[in-house]
Amino acid sequence: MLDPQSLRDEEREREQSQMDHERKHWQAEASRTNHILGFIVRRLERIMHTLEDTLALVTAERTDIASLAALAAGIKKQLDDVLAGVLTPSQQMRVDAIFEQIQQNKQAVADAIKAVDAIGDNITDTTITSSNTRSTVGDPVTFTAAVAKHPDAPADKNPTGSMVFTIDGTQVGSTSVGADGTAQSAAISDLLEGDHQVTATYAGDGVFATSTSQPLTQTVVAIAPQA
Repeated sequence: MLDPQSLRDEEREREQSQMDHERKHWQAEASRTNHILGFIVRRLERIMHTLEDTLALVTAERTDIASLAALAAGIKKQLDDVLAGVLTPSQQMRVDAIFEQIQQNKQAVADAIKAVDAIGDNITDTTITSSNTRSTVGDPVTFTAAVAKHPDAPADKNPTGSMVFTIDGTQVGSTSVGADGTAQSAAISDLLEGDHQVTATYAGDGVFATSTSQPLTQTVVAIAPQA
């Protein structure tokens, strides 16, 4: 039978062993928590960088600002609920700083989209047709170009200015754009036999941007020999 001192020593050893076990458990939990918090902060920083990248890509793809803001706000609300009292003051400051940058970037994205929209409204599209795409050497041919404005452009404004006609890379004339958005070249009768590439370029004005048509192939054939 153990004496009282031995019993007390044994009890202290059990208590110490239990404390060591609990200490290791809480150290592991603390390490796991720090790892999770680090992961969360890194994800938040990725969100911030994504918003910054959006600024560079905004001209290629429109961004839904309302959805973007709602997403950021929703994430922060969930974090506030889940991590309440868990984040250290310095970690909380870091999270708050990240979301402050998100708010700033959100406004920058909105401003960029507004500017892109304004530019897009001024875009024009130019097309060209021929009075006879297969003409005979010496026959006069005229070309008609039409410039169309963007559907979102102001209804009370129409493209004005000049239209430049080019054949095989050489300018052959320039005429004014009419109220209906069309312009016609002078009659051209000195084209040689063969295929020729014809384009029309709208020069733009103070409101609408310049644009060039797709090339039109003008085919000129030799005069048929008389019987």
